[in-house]
Amino acid sequence: MTARRSFAALHPLAWLVPLAVALRLVMFTGRGDYVAFDEGWYLLLGRSLFAGDGFSLTGLRHVTLSPLFPILAGALDALLGNAVWSGRIVAAGAAGLLVAPCWFIFRRLAGHRTALLACMIVVALPTLAPFVVPYWIGRDLWVGAEPLLHLFLFTGLALVLAARSTTGVRGTVTWLAAGACFALAYLARPEAIIAVGVLGLLCGAAALLARDGRTILRLAAFALAFG
Repeated sequence: MTARRSFAALHPLAWLVPLAVALRLVMFTGRGDYVAFDEGWYLLLGRSLFAGDGFSLTGLRHVTLSPLFPILAGALDALLGNAVWSGRIVAAGAAGLLVAPCWFIFRRLAGHRTALLACMIVVALPTLAPFVVPYWIGRDLWVGAEPLLHLFLFTGLALVLAARSTTGVRGTVTWLAAGACFALAYLARPEAIIAVGVLGLLCGAAALLARDGRTILRLAAFALAFG
């Protein structure tokens, strides 16, 4: 009874996030040494970077793939000596942490119960899909920049929602943090610029219609942090 009460007293993220990370790591074991799509290029870029050869492939400077995932996976590879599992750990960690911003978005928009149910889907659905369609296990558990992109995109969105209802210095700091998160999303994948542009236009138009000069200044701070 005491153990049950102790579990109930835990914040849901205290068990949702570790569960999400653990499920993804367990499922990655089913891939063996399989490396999917651009995953290998990202891992080679990270290894080259930390070997002192710069952001390059086979000695040629690389400007196509984004740097955030290679930096994180390469740093971990320098410690573990295993590029494949370094990438998988980064991906599993980012995908598991995605539950946190999703929780705050769902709870703000739809309440505690909906947030809990929705986050349980975020935890389970992508990871358990291979049990339904086993042949997906080799290719559908993506390792690469996407988990980092999603983590920082949704963290940025959660911070924007919080910033719109926060006043004073704290509100400005929250806008700055949101801009920084979207900048990290851009460093993960350049497609993040689309989300930033749409969000900036919508928030800017709403502030202009409301003649809200303070929000316009905060959006400028958001843009500065992103840039």
